[in-house]
Amino acid sequence: MSWKRLALVLSLGVFAPGCTFYTNCPCANAGGTAGAPATGTGGSGTGGSSGMGGMSTGGTSGTAGMPVSNLNGPSPGDNDTWDDATTNLAGIASDCGNLYYVSAKPDEDRLIAGVVAEGLFESTDGGQSWSPIGTGKGSDAIANRPSQILYDPDDTNTFWETGIYGPGVFETTDDGDTFKELGDVNATEGLGIDFTDPKRETLLAGGHEKSQTLFLSTDGGTKWNSIGNALPSGTGASSCPLVIDSQNFLLGISNYGGTPGIFRSDDAGETWNAVSAVGGYRPPLLATDASSSIYWSDDSGGAIVRSVDQGMTWTPTAGTGADNGTTPVELPDKRIAVLGKRYVLVSADQGASWRPVSPPLPYAPWGLAYSSYERAFFIWHWTCDGVLPPVPSDAILRYDFDYETQ
Repeated sequence: MSWKRLALVLSLGVFAPGCTFYTNCPCANAGGTAGAPATGTGGSGTGGSSGMGGMSTGGTSGTAGMPVSNLNGPSPGDNDTWDDATTNLAGIASDCGNLYYVSAKPDEDRLIAGVVAEGLFESTDGGQSWSPIGTGKGSDAIANRPSQILYDPDDTNTFWETGIYGPGVFETTDDGDTFKELGDVNATEGLGIDFTDPKRETLLAGGHEKSQTLFLSTDGGTKWNSIGNALPSGTGASSCPLVIDSQNFLLGISNYGGTPGIFRSDDAGETWNAVSAVGGYRPPLLATDASSSIYWSDDSGGAIVRSVDQGMTWTPTAGTGADNGTTPVELPDKRIAVLGKRYVLVSADQGASWRPVSPPLPYAPWGLAYSSYERAFFIWHWTCDGVLPPVPSDAILRYDFDYETQ
C-alpha cells in the first residue's frame, strides 16, 4: 500500500483531541497510571533537564510561521450560528471530564463521540440523535477517557480506540458492534499503526503525561514491549506516535515534563533523533495532497509545521493565532482547516495563508472535525466540575460548511 493510501486514515475523518492533558480533571474511579506491558522493562519517569545535548536535528526549529492578517477579522459567517449537535448526550454524568472526543468516520455518514468511562456513541444523522456502540455480545467495555480513533484505510469494519485512565487500546473488526481490548497496555494517549502491512502487526502506543513511556507491539497488540528508554532523557511526555512502516516511526512529544518536539526513528524505535523543535502536539494530519504532506501542531502560539518527506524535515506554515494547537483536518478538496483563536480557518495553499470561514467560536473548543457527508464542521468541549460532571448541553456544536461552494 502506498504512503498516499496511508494518508487516508487521518484525512477526511478527524483526530483532534488526542494527546497531553497536563494533569487536568483527574479521575476518581477510572484506573489510569501509564500501564506496564506484559513483557519488557518499563520506561523512566518524567524527564529532567530540558537540554538536548548534542542530538542531531533536521528541518526547521524555532517559532513556526509568520503572523497572518485577517485571522481575527470579520468572517463570512459572522451572522450565522453554531447549532446544537449534543442532543441526547447532554446530561450524561461521567467521571474525569465527560465528553472528550469526536470523530467523523471517513467512509460513511457517521459521527463517533467518546464519553469518559461511558464508552462510544454514534450519530448517523449529523448529531440529531446518539446511540451507544460496542453493545454486541461479548464486547469488552471501553472504560477509559477516549483520546483517539484510527480507521483502517482498507477495511471499513475495523478501527481502533485509545484512551487514558483505564485500558489503553481497543479494536473492533465489526464496525463497532463489539470491541476487544488489546493486551494490557494502559493509559494510552496516542496510537500508531503500520498500515503498509496487511496484517497490521506493528502498533506503537504513547503514554499519558510521562516521558520515555512508549510501547511497541509486533503481533497486532497481543503483547507490548516498553521501548521508552531509547528516547532521549529530558524529553517531555511521549504521547503521540505515528507509524510510517515497520522500521520508520515518528513521535510527537509535548512540553509536559521536559523538552518537546518531533522525534524520528528509522530502526523500529531502537534509536531516536529530534527532527523538529516545533510540533508534536496531539495526533498529526496525514494529507492526501500530491506531496503526501504531514501537518503537526505545536502546543502554543498556533504554530503548525509541515513535512513532505515522511517526517525527516519540517518547515513552518503561517501561524494561526490559536492559544493551543489541535489536529488540522483535510477537506475533500484538499484544503486544510484548523481551529484559530476566534474562527475555523481554512488554507488553500498548504498553510501559507489562512482565512476565517465560520461564525465566531462560542467557546475554546477541544477539537475540530469535518464530515464530508454532512458537509459540516463539528467542535466540542468538556467540563470537569464536581465528582461526576454531566455532559454540557453545548458539548458538541455544528456549523454547515459546503466545501464545494464555500
